[in-house]
Amino acid sequence: MEVAEMPFGVAGRPAGPSGGRRASKNKPRIIEVAGPAGSGKSTLARALAERGGITLVDRVPTYRRIRELPFYIINILLLTPLLFRLYRSKQGGWFTREQVAELAVARGWHRILLQQAAASQADVVVDEGPLYCMAYLHVYGPEVLRSQAAQPWWESIYTKWAHTLDMVIWLDTCNMALVDRIRTRPKWHGVKLKSDPEAHRYLDSLRGAYEQLLPALQSRSGDLRVLRFDTGKEPVSQICERVIAALDDKDGGN
Repeated sequence: MEVAEMPFGVAGRPAGPSGGRRASKNKPRIIEVAGPAGSGKSTLARALAERGGITLVDRVPTYRRIRELPFYIINILLLTPLLFRLYRSKQGGWFTREQVAELAVARGWHRILLQQAAASQADVVVDEGPLYCMAYLHVYGPEVLRSQAAQPWWESIYTKWAHTLDMVIWLDTCNMALVDRIRTRPKWHGVKLKSDPEAHRYLDSLRGAYEQLLPALQSRSGDLRVLRFDTGKEPVSQICERVIAALDDKDGGN
């Protein structure tokens, strides 16, 4: 695959006369590949990008890169009223630096993704994106983020992403298979250091958060489509073909 260097973890090959899958004939779509660790998200996202006509976004903005610092500075400043309100509520706990960064991503990343889609005029596939960010904050954020004081902010975030995401591809399989994949792959993950019961609890906690988030977003969007696949029963290559068919079918129906 020919990879172009683009900002914020973008890689891919836009549609064109050279071949590959055509882009949506309507506005480009934002698609997230979601699911627990080890479910095959990155493999599927890369396979989709290799088909052409799809732009892959494989990481969130990071404050560790100087050119991406403005994103965090702006969004954290805009989060100040929320942080002040939560601090005054005294509901317990406070944010780590990483959690504040996740708040910034949840608040402002949609603008970047929409700009990337418009610039490439191709569907954008996000490998573990806003849904993961929200699930992480639900499970690991401080108690104050689950308080009544935070509910207006959550409502705004749900609505924002419900109207940004066009499709979610949910990958999953049994915990035993997920843990085995994580432990045997080169990519580092904290599950490698956990016992089986600890690893299963970790996977279940994030899975539970996702299962609450998806209906919350769908209820705020009239056309957010969720495709679910079991990667223990179906190879990624076959799932890729089914996703492409679903995208093309959606094109034909619009």
